Amino acid sequence: MDPMKRDLKDAFDDMARELKLGLERFCALRWKVKGPILALIALIILGGIGAALGTDDQALEADSGHVGQRTTSSTQPPPSITSGLTTSPSPTAGRSRSGTTTPTTSTAPAATSISTPLTPTAVVDPNLTSAVVTRVVDGDTIEVRIDGVEYTVRYIGVDTPETVHPSRPVGCFGPEASAFNKQLVQGQTVGLEQDISETDQFGRLLRYVYLGSEMVNSTLVREGYAQVSTFPPDVKYQDLFLDLQREARDNGRGLWGATCASPTAAPIGGSGVDCPDGAEFSVDGSASIKGNINAEGVRIYHVPGQQYYDRTVINEASSERWFCTEAEALDAGWRKSRV
Repeated sequence: MDPMKRDLKDAFDDMARELKLGLERFCALRWKVKGPILALIALIILGGIGAALGTDDQALEADSGHVGQRTTSSTQPPPSITSGLTTSPSPTAGRSRSGTTTPTTSTAPAATSISTPLTPTAVVDPNLTSAVVTRVVDGDTIEVRIDGVEYTVRYIGVDTPETVHPSRPVGCFGPEASAFNKQLVQGQTVGLEQDISETDQFGRLLRYVYLGSEMVNSTLVREGYAQVSTFPPDVKYQDLFLDLQREARDNGRGLWGATCASPTAAPIGGSGVDCPDGAEFSVDGSASIKGNINAEGVRIYHVPGQQYYDRTVINEASSERWFCTEAEALDAGWRKSRV
């Protein structure tokens, strides 16, 4: 090769190396993906100039092979990136035109298995307050954790027979109601809905409790584990509860069955309230069921033969009243005395 051309080629090679080094440094700092491509373009252009200056065929072929290798490596993402990539399926991925499901593949590595909890957790409506049930007290009271804080929750609008009151006997179907409530919500994530009142006189949260889309309050009434117990102003679902209670009573479910039938007592009359359609526990056709409202505003009715029937005096001026049948009392929002 002519000495002058060789000197020019050496100088050109030095320039190409400096240019390439500068481009690679720039690309490494600022252009992580586009930098190598720009360097490749520069090398191709410089290689063409070198060929024009008389580079021999063997040197050019060797340089072309070098450039080809660099092109292959610079256009592939590093393994550390591709190993974690997944391909998002289209809205119709995995479904054939006939509507049957077909398997799809993913480039993602297998995910680590997460053990399934022993008790399934329900999906909570975003409009409700999410809470985890930590303890079931009885048929209508639970303890929950909300954002790390413990609360006691009393179900609104329903009342189950007593099981844990320190001064009252265990009510008929009370243990069954507690067990059923525990089966429904123990350890579950539930949704809580407030009506009007925040708490009752004992500081318990007053709430409608949901397990998924099912309201636990209404389930207890429908299955005969609870009676309707309405305390204004929290009356949002009163009509629903009354309808479900009629359904449970008509079908003899739970506490409406033979197990918890009203006590046998001598018929009583003399209230002076006529019952055209007939009166339960009455000798003269007048109402004999006493609808009392206690000092706490709780509406409780008493039938002949119960412990406090004889002591109960009806004051109609205070909205207390007589009922012809237990069904009438329940439909009006009274609950039966537990003793």
